[in-house]
Amino acid sequence: AYYASVWLDGQAVGAGRIAIADDWGVISQVFVGDEHRRCGVGTAVVQALAAIVRDSGVDRLALQVSADNAEALALCGSLRFRKHHMYRHRVLTEPSVKGAS
Repeated sequence: AYYASVWLDGQAVGAGRIAIADDWGVISQVFVGDEHRRCGVGTAVVQALAAIVRDSGVDRLALQVSADNAEALALCGSLRFRKHHMYRHRVLTEPSVKGAS
C-alpha cells in the first residue's frame, strides 16, 4: 500500500491509501478532518494517490466509498468516478466459533 496526506500548519488534515494489485489501483480510507471538508483536501489526496498509480503504469483505478457517505460520494462524482458495484457486509452479533471472543 501507498499513502498520501495533506498537511496544514504542521497538522495532517487529510490522508488516504492506495493498493495496487492485478492491474488495479484501489483507493480506500480517504479521510478529511471536519473543519477542512469542502476545501479541496479530499481532491488533493485522491489526485496524489492516482498519480502513484499512473506512475506505476496501471491504468485502472477504483475508489472504495461507503454507500451511506454522501460527502464522499459527492467527491467521487466531482472526480468523475462512476458507481461500479456494491458490497454487502454483515456484522456478527455473537461469536460463530466456540471459544472465540
